Amino acid sequence: MDRIIDEAYQVAERKDVRLLWNSASEYQELFYGKLLPATYDHQSSMLQDLQRGRPTEINSLNGQIWRYGKPLSIPTPYNETMTRLMLGGRRNQNLLDLLCIKPTVPIVGGFHPNGSVKGNL
Repeated sequence: MDRIIDEAYQVAERKDVRLLWNSASEYQELFYGKLLPATYDHQSSMLQDLQRGRPTEINSLNGQIWRYGKPLSIPTPYNETMTRLMLGGRRNQNLLDLLCIKPTVPIVGGFHPNGSVKGNL
């Protein structure tokens, strides 16, 4: 998570986007100190989407950081990898197995790079 957050801050800084926290380390302190512990038992919407075989918002989050970084010549390998894992050539079931997630519906098909689901659910 540290590298994903660092990349997002580098892109935001270069695009002159003002964020609520002054630095990646300031946000990471909040993230690890308060946000993560407070949501320990919470199931994120992305996890719920994976379990239900639905497209996730990964393309709008990590994918956007990756896309913004490219023309700025800012390497975003962690956001790119996360996006590719979620959307790329892996089948949904393989990704769920990798993440040790039990789907709540049968999964057939895979994620298309545009974020849609390909195949029968």
